[in-house]
Amino acid sequence: MTNKPILFCPQCDTLILATAACPACAWQRPPAGGRPGDILWQQPLSGQPAGDRALALGAGVWGAGLLFASLKIGDISPAQGVIVALDLAGGQEKWRHELPPHLLCPTPVYAGGRLLIASENVEVLPSRSDNRLLALEADSGQMAWEYPVAAHSLSASAVQQDLVFFVASDRKGYGLRLSDGRCQWQTEPLPTWDRNEPLNGDGLFYSGSKTAAVVAVSVADGRWQTILTGQQTAAWRHTAADNLAYSPGRLYVVQGKELYALDSQSLEQQWRQTAGRGVTGGLAVGRHLYLGVKAPEPRTYLLAAYDRQTGERRWTVAAARYFSAPPLIAAGLVLAPCEDGRLYAIEADSGQIRWQTELGSKLRYRPLLAGDVLYLIDRQGQVTAVAWRQPEPAAALQAPAVYRTNGEWEMAGIAAALEQDWPAAAHDFEQAGQPYRAAQLWQKAGEPDRAAPLFLTAERPELAAPAFQAAGDGPAEAQAW
Repeated sequence: MTNKPILFCPQCDTLILATAACPACAWQRPPAGGRPGDILWQQPLSGQPAGDRALALGAGVWGAGLLFASLKIGDISPAQGVIVALDLAGGQEKWRHELPPHLLCPTPVYAGGRLLIASENVEVLPSRSDNRLLALEADSGQMAWEYPVAAHSLSASAVQQDLVFFVASDRKGYGLRLSDGRCQWQTEPLPTWDRNEPLNGDGLFYSGSKTAAVVAVSVADGRWQTILTGQQTAAWRHTAADNLAYSPGRLYVVQGKELYALDSQSLEQQWRQTAGRGVTGGLAVGRHLYLGVKAPEPRTYLLAAYDRQTGERRWTVAAARYFSAPPLIAAGLVLAPCEDGRLYAIEADSGQIRWQTELGSKLRYRPLLAGDVLYLIDRQGQVTAVAWRQPEPAAALQAPAVYRTNGEWEMAGIAAALEQDWPAAAHDFEQAGQPYRAAQLWQKAGEPDRAAPLFLTAERPELAAPAFQAAGDGPAEAQAW
């Protein structure tokens, strides 16, 4: 599919052609590509009123061309939780959603065009025993549905097909339809609950717990069984989501210093391996298993790769600080953020460092990958976009007539606009059912009489009035439209 040139602002749809910034909303055009490791843009997140300190609660998530970050605003009680949606292209804020006092959402989840918000009550003694799972329309932040639960806190959600699963502090698991929020089943009480995101695969949801047990819950009916019981009683050092990894046929689990491989169907143990002096980071699965561990030497920490079939250690990369976040695996690279402030790109087979980039702040959250760009959120609420590979060259556009023959009216309009054939481009966008864009192009073509009624169709009367005036129409003619 041909990459579309950006002729209209992605944020407000104003015609910008080749300009670097949108005159209407100040959206900034992102840098054109970049070498692997180049920083493309950085955007600090802040509270409202401007200047309030904002702490990021997790790695965030992306979808629908947006990055969604969960923040805690300010240092005073009650805690104020906020979800912020940013444009991936340049980091401009699109919308924000404030949560009720004392509720924070460490892990929003994107699925099917919706953002699932499950909140934890962070009061020492929660004053209320009710909460609700929210589903927001990802592109606008508008409410799609909500599901009330008689519990003070909810875990993050996991989604398989049209089923949303989460665990509440009443120790019950809930299965809801993603499309409308209707409850399909409720589990019997689980051994305990944990706020972190469950894992899913093979028709099961896998959920960790504060007692180090792992349970498997059936997607079909909510029946569950304990598949691994830990010996420790303290909470896991890291989140359950970071201590579980799935690949077809296998479930991998970290408990304490031990790394386990289980058959995902029979749930029988395949192998067990001791992971060094202790685990410092989350688990990720790709060509191998990747895990942050402590080295035998003092003040030295490793990212270690383990063979998926045997658990044998394949290679390590050393650093002076923890590899706290689970790395991301893409195109033969392990992209690993480190608390030394660097992002490492490591060859998955050999463990050789291909490049590294200094970002200047402790990196504790899993990176997000969208296209050729990697997005990282640090604890202080700064988002950094980094090129992780060389962008593929954009395919050359065909002649407008070719797109018109195929009924691809939007692409025809883009191609015509690049040729500065404004009337033809305006006509193509009309055919594409995009009146606001067509109106701006008719205006660019010097035909305000064609632009004015389209501004009205696009519900932009403030632009229609001067267009009617420029066309020589009085109030009566405008009213007739």
